[in-house]
Amino acid sequence: MKLSVASLIQSGSFSPVNPEQREISWFNDKGETVSAVIFVRKKSFSTANIEANHYNTGVDSLTSRIVSSIVDEEGTPLFSVDDIIGNAAHGPICDSLGMALIGAINEVNGIGLKPDPKSLPPTTNSGTSSSSPALVEEPLNKPSKT
Repeated sequence: MKLSVASLIQSGSFSPVNPEQREISWFNDKGETVSAVIFVRKKSFSTANIEANHYNTGVDSLTSRIVSSIVDEEGTPLFSVDDIIGNAAHGPICDSLGMALIGAINEVNGIGLKPDPKSLPPTTNSGTSSSSPALVEEPLNKPSKT
């Protein structure tokens, strides 16, 4: 392939323009379940740049990931760093909400998904066992002979 914008478009090398919609649930500070529809921007060079800039200013990676990836329907970031880690108006978001947001980001980006077994190469078996009684460790709490 000769590198060009057209060949990159054809090969699917650009991140989608529109964010993906997800529904998340978390527990609030009263222990109640809260749900919301969110929009997640797929990881791209743009999100990597935002995260790198945050890193250079001392912002942790999870906060940066949420700020760069959670957007409104048009793709505009929904949160500032202070919205996530807290400010004078409110404290930081609760852990349950933070993990739900990170989970949705990972899902959109395919992180942690199991591969389709049909797409994996076949496994082979030599017909021999790799276990040997000589390889089995002795129990740790073996009585001593004194």
